[in-house]
Amino acid sequence: MKTSVLHLLLLLCIGQAVAQQSIKSAADFDKVVATAREQHKPIFLDFYTTWCAPCKQMDKLVFSRPDVQQVVTQQFVSARIDAGSSFGLLLKQNFNVEAYPTLLYLDDYQVPLYTQVGSLDAKSFIDLSRKVVGLFSENKPVSYYEQLYEKGERGDAFMKRYLQKMIDANLDVKLSDQLGKYLAKQPADSLYTPDNFQFVLSYVADCNNPYFHVLEQRHTRKLPFATVIKADRSYNKAIKNCLSQAIRNKDNTMFKRIEDVELSDSTNMSPDVTLLRLRLNYYKETDQDSLYIHWMNYYMDKWAGSKDDSLINVAQKAYHRLFQKEKRTAADEAEFIRKWMRGDKETMAINLNDNAFVIYEKNGSVYQLKKALQWSRKSTELLPEAAHFDTYAHLLYKLDQKEEAVKQQKKAIDVARQANEDSKRYEAEYNKMVLGQL
Repeated sequence: MKTSVLHLLLLLCIGQAVAQQSIKSAADFDKVVATAREQHKPIFLDFYTTWCAPCKQMDKLVFSRPDVQQVVTQQFVSARIDAGSSFGLLLKQNFNVEAYPTLLYLDDYQVPLYTQVGSLDAKSFIDLSRKVVGLFSENKPVSYYEQLYEKGERGDAFMKRYLQKMIDANLDVKLSDQLGKYLAKQPADSLYTPDNFQFVLSYVADCNNPYFHVLEQRHTRKLPFATVIKADRSYNKAIKNCLSQAIRNKDNTMFKRIEDVELSDSTNMSPDVTLLRLRLNYYKETDQDSLYIHWMNYYMDKWAGSKDDSLINVAQKAYHRLFQKEKRTAADEAEFIRKWMRGDKETMAINLNDNAFVIYEKNGSVYQLKKALQWSRKSTELLPEAAHFDTYAHLLYKLDQKEEAVKQQKKAIDVARQANEDSKRYEAEYNKMVLGQL
């Protein structure tokens, strides 16, 4: 009898060995991660609940086995999380855990390696765990490269793998520092090689970055078409970030820097349009109303409201040259332009409507209101949406064309209903117009 009791106690102790690290707080979780990094092991997390029958079955039939214990304790830093606890609720949301048990495998930087939803038998669990260990070993995590970096490894091939690992892991702070040091050691011409150019794209965040000039040369180098498109996006993002900084700080000097950059961009086939749009955005967001209205009138008259669609023609020529340079087929070009045209007309309609409504809200002069009315009417032609008819009706009403305003507001209601949109707001405005109380 003593032997059997002792044996039972031994089994119970073994069965709880996996559960000896129970995560109940952020400090507990940080300790697990720190241990994993220190020991260079992957992490195994068992998400369970007290009411989960399959969880209890795994505790009894799987986690109690010595062979399972050996894999889990030797190959992983493991822990259990009660998903019904206060911290467990937060952690399960962070890792998108929705069913139990969920067996979550992470590397030592919390990057998911594998997620198993549902219980497994012992053999399947061991096979899966060994597979994850293989993934962890083959796809060495950032920590592996960081340790070598700290030991002085600086070889070119190593640095490229290390930097790519940080990019993949979204380690922006460390990445920025290491990318800057790496790029500073590269000859100028080598910045346009495929690997280095990708690093430049990841490093340049705004137009004040010391490698922004590399993006400015994106169309003068022999780069693949897909890379040029990526570079265009990075360039535009950098300009946008600079503009955001200028707006946030109301920094006219920085905004002048942005204007100079855009004027010097030899690839921009319509710098006037670009500058006008930048000025509109900057002066609107920094509450410089007089400058905003001045440039908006100029922009809308010259481009967005033009009858000859000159902006579209300029852009089409630019894309045509790019497709010729890349030796793309005429069919590819036609399909690209068709999709672009559809999107551009929608964008133009939205710009017309938005700017017309700004004039309405700012109580512009009669001259400005009449201008806005033209833009608004054009927006309804390009994109007949309820919001556009609503703007058109309000401008008509403010210009004392109340009968026509009521008709256009009725259109807004009809269009909203046809599109299954909520028409209550348009109906309320319609009633005000009918009663002359707008």
